Amino acid sequence: MLAYHVVDYVPYQPDVWAREGLHATGADPLRWQVQPPTTNAPVVVVDTAQLPTDTCAQGAASSIPPEALCNVAPYRPPVDVRAAGGYVVPAHPPTPVPTVCAIYRRGAWDLPKGKQDAGESVVECALREVREEIGVDDVTLRAPLGITSHGYATAQRYAVKTTHWFLMRTSARRFAPQAAEGIRRATWARWPVLHAHIGYASLRRHMETVAPRVAHLYTA
Repeated sequence: MLAYHVVDYVPYQPDVWAREGLHATGADPLRWQVQPPTTNAPVVVVDTAQLPTDTCAQGAASSIPPEALCNVAPYRPPVDVRAAGGYVVPAHPPTPVPTVCAIYRRGAWDLPKGKQDAGESVVECALREVREEIGVDDVTLRAPLGITSHGYATAQRYAVKTTHWFLMRTSARRFAPQAAEGIRRATWARWPVLHAHIGYASLRRHMETVAPRVAHLYTA
């Protein structure tokens, strides 16, 4: 999970932060938050997966190591990007083991998802993007499945993309992948197979987190 930390207590030295990390200068620990802050001070993006487990649970620490700082070499101000997508399962499951619609895009297996449009709710975004990317209108929402977050650098900014996930159902047996979005395939995949081949670490971790809930709802 990615989080935000406001650096308003030391001089602006991102090259030093990249080498040495960040350290509290007084009694107060360093804190981070999930929501993007509103501030004129530098904001660093923290990869909480690079922090000790007990530190992540507390949301504060006396220091943040350099490997957990995502946007300081060089420093790029973060920008918030919102998206939504779905774990699409068959309306009439053929086996007790969950089967999910997977897509193949840009050389990696993924789940259907996309960026949120202005004025659109995350539910509306998820349904629209999934229907467009797998080429099926018969998709209904079943339950929320939490979020994932990952970051990537652009020319001037560091994008922090938060994706809201939902369990969905469809009666479709075949899909028509959205070629305009670079999707070469859309196909059913058994959960263990998809977990082994999914192209993104953040999504693999999310699959591990939601597996019990998906299994419970799969045939409900």
